[in-house]
Amino acid sequence: MFNIDTTFICIGLFVIIFIISVSLLIFAPKSINYYTPDTYPILKSIHDNNKDIITGDFEKIENDQNWLAWPDSENTSGTCEVYPMYMFSTASKLRKAKCIALYNLIQNIPDVKSCAFIKLDKKSKINKQTQWKELANTTLRCLFILKSVSSAPVETCGIWVNGESKKLISNSLVIFDSSKEHSIYNDTDYPIYALLIDLQRPEKIPNGISQREYSDELYDFVCGLNTE
Repeated sequence: MFNIDTTFICIGLFVIIFIISVSLLIFAPKSINYYTPDTYPILKSIHDNNKDIITGDFEKIENDQNWLAWPDSENTSGTCEVYPMYMFSTASKLRKAKCIALYNLIQNIPDVKSCAFIKLDKKSKINKQTQWKELANTTLRCLFILKSVSSAPVETCGIWVNGESKKLISNSLVIFDSSKEHSIYNDTDYPIYALLIDLQRPEKIPNGISQREYSDELYDFVCGLNTE
């Protein structure tokens, strides 16, 4: 009855599949890796109006002897350290006492899960990884950048989240999804310091995607805070 050339059918199907694929790429929801400071208005207000308290307490402990190794040694290179006031539902009485003005300020923010200073020494890096699912899937990670080499290019001093990079600029506030693969890196000759705060995700933001379990190293870290 009909003499249909199968070549034209195959070409037609290919064109249809191509058009559908391109449409999905164009119109599919974009993955959100970073969030604006307006995500947490109270945190933005503290960042904008209370820098003296943050920097004042930081200067007290910058050269303190009670910094700890970041509790994820398999995913760090160089020297990465943390000064935890409150992490993993555990307060450090020793460190909290030295940063009491900041600690009291942060207590005014609802649903804080972590509050700590972090340091990436020169030529150091937190390698690509996801944070632990029990923490990261229900929070967003906020970094108050205290000291950074702002003139360095993003390839040298920055944060990478799920394929998207940002420079770490002094006095800036970076909010990102730590349940996604990410890295923080410092290839300069100077250390980077930041205040790290993990906050409960707003209701409008879906839970994260990390599958990573807590490690023995992390349990040892928390036990150490408990026994101070």
